[in-house]
Amino acid sequence: MHRTSNLVLAIGLGAAMAASLGACASPRAQAMTGARLETAIAAASAHSLGSRANPVRAEGLAGARTYLGRLRCANGAIPRATNAGAPSYGPFGADIERYELVCDGGDPPAASIFIDSHHAHIETEGPPGFAIMP
Repeated sequence: MHRTSNLVLAIGLGAAMAASLGACASPRAQAMTGARLETAIAAASAHSLGSRANPVRAEGLAGARTYLGRLRCANGAIPRATNAGAPSYGPFGADIERYELVCDGGDPPAASIFIDSHHAHIETEGPPGFAIMP
């Protein structure tokens, strides 16, 4: 019983610490909004969609998965997509994820794409070399 109490206490302390850390989160953890976001989107549009400088915007991880599932290689095949490591800081004020896309027997044979999943947005275009299904 003593071990269970210690475990409950440790879990409770962990939750309290996480809550206090969340209260002082860095600005990096907050995605841009409003006019500041619109300005950043306009600047990013000078770069290829899906690049680190202009990541695809999606709504949550489910939106990112949906977007990846809608992509098509030049030969019409669905590319294999794998998460390619730790998130990095993106141009819209939040972390972005890099995915590796592989088109078996297709063109392009492989590509990297960056996705920022902190937006209420459904992307309607594919990155260079890829089509997107509606």
